[in-house]
Amino acid sequence: MLRWRQHSIYDVIGQIFLTKRKSRVVYGIMANFFILEPQLRTIMSFFIADAVAAAAPASQPGIEGMLFPLGILVFFYFLFLRPQSKRAKEKKEMIAAMSKGVEVVTSGGILGKVVDMDDNFLKLEVCDNTYIQVQRQSVESLMPKGTYKAITKKIAKD
Repeated sequence: MLRWRQHSIYDVIGQIFLTKRKSRVVYGIMANFFILEPQLRTIMSFFIADAVAAAAPASQPGIEGMLFPLGILVFFYFLFLRPQSKRAKEKKEMIAAMSKGVEVVTSGGILGKVVDMDDNFLKLEVCDNTYIQVQRQSVESLMPKGTYKAITKKIAKD
């Protein structure tokens, strides 16, 4: 059992080994280790002093330290931001180029023909004499001429 005195780490480790395992082999190894403790401390302090002396003085990272983070930012710009801005620009041009009679598909998947339009809203004919109003921004794509007519004929047959 440990007594109330100042113990080195080696004493504590030895006591742990002795209490956990009651073998003479471990005790013999630890006893030899405790005998060599002063010599080990001198050797270790010698190596530690060399390691501290060999440490390079701290220097500020230059431009080389910033190349990798900047490269990641450029990569993400070309991977995510640029294509998204190109799609937004194309959609803006498509909405500006819309006119009456154009066949469109909304973001909800509704196919219709533009009958009337103002600055913010479109009036779509989705079936014969059936109209809905949607926002201009909800138009996702322009369809080729005749798509609306072919779909309404197909629905009428069924």
